[in-house]
Amino acid sequence: MWIGRGLWYDMGFYQRFQDEYGAVFVWSMYLAIAADGYIRYGDDPMRALAARFAAFTDQLYTPPWSSEWYVKEARLHGIDGVVHLVSDDPRGSYFTARALESAGFPVIEIEADNVDARTYDGDRVAARIGHWLEDAVLR
Repeated sequence: MWIGRGLWYDMGFYQRFQDEYGAVFVWSMYLAIAADGYIRYGDDPMRALAARFAAFTDQLYTPPWSSEWYVKEARLHGIDGVVHLVSDDPRGSYFTARALESAGFPVIEIEADNVDARTYDGDRVAARIGHWLEDAVLR
């Protein structure tokens, strides 16, 4: 499971773990929001459209609602482990990780900016995740 914004400057990041470990990211918030966050009803199309975006922050970042949603999604999709991208504006990331761990899902947190690669060391991050996969997920 991938939680957080995409690493837009390292798109090979995701394929790397499938190639090396057979591990795939079967869930990301971008896909799940389409199912749970976009659906809004009503006679006024502008209000329905606005309602889609009004709930995003709550759905993704405000505990306990967001934390419970991530746990529900992890269970629904048969997740074995969670890679959680934590950026400078983590909002509810602490509670998300703790809720997933409490539900029995191994979590590794990566601190990075999803669009600024200046402080990102892809080899170091890949090595950390590789060790985590070997020790906590694939054993």
